[in-house]
Amino acid sequence: MQELKKQIDDSTTKVEQCEGLVNKLENEIIEWDAFKKLCRRDEELGEIDNLLKEFNKDLAEEVKTMDGAKKKQQGLLDSAKEKQDKDDAQYLIDGVNNYVGELNKLNEDVHNLKEHKDECFGEFNGDIPSSVKVARNKRRAAANAGKKVKPAEDPTESDKPEDMYYMLETNCKYR
Repeated sequence: MQELKKQIDDSTTKVEQCEGLVNKLENEIIEWDAFKKLCRRDEELGEIDNLLKEFNKDLAEEVKTMDGAKKKQQGLLDSAKEKQDKDDAQYLIDGVNNYVGELNKLNEDVHNLKEHKDECFGEFNGDIPSSVKVARNKRRAAANAGKKVKPAEDPTESDKPEDMYYMLETNCKYR
C-alpha cells in the first residue's frame, strides 16, 4: 500500500510538472504572434518578386550597354588597317560576347527563380487564412498610397482556419 501511494504521489508530481510545462509553452507560442509571422512570410515573397524585377531590369540595361560596346569595337575592327589593331578589336569583341553570354545565362537563372517563387507563392496563398490576405492588400495599398495607379487587390477568401496553431504550422512549412 505504501509503495502504491508513493508511486501515485510521484505520478501526480510528474503530471503537475507536465501541465506547468504545457502552460508555459503555450504562453511562449502565443507570444510568437503567428499572424505577424505569416504576414512577414507573405511580405518576403513579395520582396523577392521586386528584387527579381529590379535585377532583371539591370541585366537588360547591361546587355544593351554591351551591345553598344560591341558595335563600337566592330566599327574599330572594320576600320582598322593594322593587324595588331584588328586583333585588339577582335579580342575585345570576343570578351563582350562572352560577357553577354554570361548575362543571358544569369537572365535565364533569374527567370527560373521567378517561376519557382511564383509556384511557391501560389501554394502559400492557398494555405493562408483570409486575415493574412487582407493584411497583404492593406500593406500593398499603403505602399502605393502616393502613386497614380492602384494595384488590383487580391481576393481574400480562404477556407483556412484563423487559429494560431494552424498559422504557426503554415509559417514553418514555408519558412
